[in-house]
Amino acid sequence: MRSVVRTEKLTKRFGALTAVDGIDLEVHEGEVFGFLGPNGAGKTTTLRLLCALIAPTSGTAEIAGFKLGRDDSKIRAAVGILTEQPGLYERQSAWDNLVFYATLYGLPTSVARAQAERALGAADRTGGHVLAWHEAEDGHRPRGVTRAAGPFLGRTDDRA
Repeated sequence: MRSVVRTEKLTKRFGALTAVDGIDLEVHEGEVFGFLGPNGAGKTTTLRLLCALIAPTSGTAEIAGFKLGRDDSKIRAAVGILTEQPGLYERQSAWDNLVFYATLYGLPTSVARAQAERALGAADRTGGHVLAWHEAEDGHRPRGVTRAAGPFLGRTDDRA
């Protein structure tokens, strides 16, 4: 089976704090994998590394066939991440949030707008241009972000 995530001694330090300490990991296509641990254990930092949102201090990773540190834009285009609390701007409309996050993942604005329209249509949100994000049903928020940003990699749930 093809490896979709592989890390070797993946490490992330923030000053004196080691948030991720030498992770060796391999996840194959079709496998379901999760991180469990208390707050501060490095779960979110590891996912941020695997999505090429932050750079490692040391070690290597390959995600969807792309090398972390060399193919970061390709990694971000190939994966999506879904968090329980995505930190979206509450005062923006659902459509504005989707377009904003899709462009962060490198989609051209015209494509981001089309993806947002499609995502809102799939969620039966025809008034998405005026619907404030905090007014959307919880279940529709994360799915919309994933659809606008790209293929789905995983979901995190920070509830202990």
